[in-house]
Amino acid sequence: MASYQNEGELGLGGFSKRVSALPTYPMAELPAIKRRLIEQGVDLIDVGAGDADFPPPDVAVKALTRAVQDPTMSRYAFSWASRRFATPRRATCSGASV
Repeated sequence: MASYQNEGELGLGGFSKRVSALPTYPMAELPAIKRRLIEQGVDLIDVGAGDADFPPPDVAVKALTRAVQDPTMSRYAFSWASRRFATPRRATCSGASV
């Protein structure tokens, strides 16, 4: 278990104790492991997603372009949810209803 300098609400680095107690993300360690294996001379096959070295298919570009130009696709999710689930609307700082 991690030790804390301060027994208050926040642990080291400003994170809560519960967040600080979480294990590290295993996928974040893979690049270092890969480098170490390559340095050791291991013939490594990288099957990671990586970055594409070719342009996206034209059909995908056209579909994304249509979606971006469609005004119904540019609404904020919370406005849909407030209508869908009848959540109460909150007042803004100026007092106007949102």
